[in-house]
Amino acid sequence: MLHVLIEILRSFSLRCPHCHEGKVMRNWFAVNARCAVCGYVFQAEQGDFWGGMVFAYTYAGTLAFGVAGILFLYDLFSIETRVYITALFAAAMVLVLHPWTRCNWITVIYLTRGREAEYQPAEKPKA
Repeated sequence: MLHVLIEILRSFSLRCPHCHEGKVMRNWFAVNARCAVCGYVFQAEQGDFWGGMVFAYTYAGTLAFGVAGILFLYDLFSIETRVYITALFAAAMVLVLHPWTRCNWITVIYLTRGREAEYQPAEKPKA
């Protein structure tokens, strides 16, 4: 269990879960097809990105609950304004946290089925 937690925490570095060197993200919203260092395939199946959305909504929702709690604690705005602020904050967090949530999910894939053939780096030709 500790190994899994360490790997998930390590995924916040936005590095390959296989070699921990190559970059996972090409830019803010695009994932590289393979690791430039070891060749590991980040998303071998078409739906491999959906799990990252679960992480994004979970993190954003958790942070939004914190913001809502602070807004309700200090009672500075009307109830409607507090709800709008919280909802906008949650939506913004989904976008802001996108690279990290994608890397979290790619790490979960690596830990659960990443050793299957379609994810593995291509064999290097023997010299």
